[in-house]
Amino acid sequence: MKPKKRRGASFAEDAAPESTTNAAEPNPNFKIGPEPTEEQLIDRLRKVEAVANDERAPAGERRSAKFMAAAIRMQLNTLRAERDPKWQKFLNRGRAVAERLWELGDLACEVAIEYGPKSLDRFAVQIGVPRATLLAARTTARKWPNNFRPLKFSTAMALNALDDRFKIAEKRPGLTMDQARALAQVHRDAKRKGSKLERVVKGLARRFGSELMALLEEANKNKTDLSMVNPRLREDLRERAEIIHEETEKLLANLEDNVNADEPRIEKKVAT
Repeated sequence: MKPKKRRGASFAEDAAPESTTNAAEPNPNFKIGPEPTEEQLIDRLRKVEAVANDERAPAGERRSAKFMAAAIRMQLNTLRAERDPKWQKFLNRGRAVAERLWELGDLACEVAIEYGPKSLDRFAVQIGVPRATLLAARTTARKWPNNFRPLKFSTAMALNALDDRFKIAEKRPGLTMDQARALAQVHRDAKRKGSKLERVVKGLARRFGSELMALLEEANKNKTDLSMVNPRLREDLRERAEIIHEETEKLLANLEDNVNADEPRIEKKVAT
């Protein structure tokens, strides 16, 4: 009796003999080719860019060529940087200050100016610093000028998003990282709340403005007819307008009270 063939198995699969070689073992005949030279990379880049800029080429092919061109440019920059003595000096300085984050941030700013922000990925790898750490150090160094850094790095970084961070640091030089984070959280909460209120106020202003303008335009067109309107309707319109005015004033007063109350509330929360 013939054995049943597995469903979905191909003829080539059945005919192929079972391999006695472990698939996980490396092939001794496989060799990695030499690294391309700068001239070879430039030649590849020229050809790939020609495809990327060819309007007659399919859109998918052009898109792939653009990605490939970006990768080749990065490879070229890496190759050139390896032979650049200035880059080597940056690497030496980076390894020396890898744990001093203020200095690392200043150095990252220099590297980005000299070689472009994209070079920071390669710089982080070569000095052995996580990319996120390097970028955070650079951001914080840019937010705080060299002549005014009264806080520890971690505390200052927590205040990066605050517009009044310099006043806070000057007023509270002993601020801890936890207090700075609490202050930043209050700021984020207030910003979200403010954004919602702003949308409401803008919506009211837009709605009232459009409706009132429409009424005024209609009234201006029909001045002679307004005298014929029932006095009770005119009085009702006047009362409604006064109510809207009073409610709008209350809303604006409440908004101002909330803004004025934020400062002591923030101080109390941060102090704890």
